[in-house]
Amino acid sequence: QCEVMIVIGDPQSSNTRHLAELCQMCCDRVIWVESAEELSIQGLADVASVGITAGASTPGRSEERRVGKECRSR
Repeated sequence: QCEVMIVIGDPQSSNTRHLAELCQMCCDRVIWVESAEELSIQGLADVASVGITAGASTPGRSEERRVGKECRSR
């Protein structure tokens, strides 16, 4: 379990929407962004653990890596 779950994907995607809903069932704080550029790492300064996932239609692996790199650099 993590303190924050980041969901990357198109807000119009039913798959990504369902993924975000599932994450909300397990995590109190879910951040949904369409791309890594939308994420404010400063808002995660007080967070010890972050989960990252992406919808099926998202070029997810590259986005997940970019977000993960940003989170680790803080």
